[in-house]
Amino acid sequence: MEKDETARIATETPHGPDSGPSCTTVAEGYGSCRDEALLLRTRAGEHAAFNALVERHQDCLYALALGSLGDAETAGDALCAAVVAAYRNLAAWSPDCRPCTWLWLHTLNEVLRRLDLAPGKYTLVSRPIE
Repeated sequence: MEKDETARIATETPHGPDSGPSCTTVAEGYGSCRDEALLLRTRAGEHAAFNALVERHQDCLYALALGSLGDAETAGDALCAAVVAAYRNLAAWSPDCRPCTWLWLHTLNEVLRRLDLAPGKYTLVSRPIE
């Protein structure tokens, strides 16, 4: 991605008509920011932007953890660990990767780590999408 393009994303806030759904309840001041802009702003020192990104995607990330681990407390712990890992690895994120996918992969990695730590305790269940 070109440097000018990265700068444009970091300062852009409104969703365009084809940019996907807007956020309904995100940390104040960031509801109309694109996910990419939130991560770029976090890199620039606006840590509240990362909170807004996590708030935006926490329900689907928690559903991934809960559906895979089957226990609410373990899923919550896994999600917290995944968010911390994502924050610590912020420099590794590339604007070519969708931030929601990047967070999802951190969550999946944490779920798999927990499954590996408890062999036989958990079983991944494949269910058809309804």
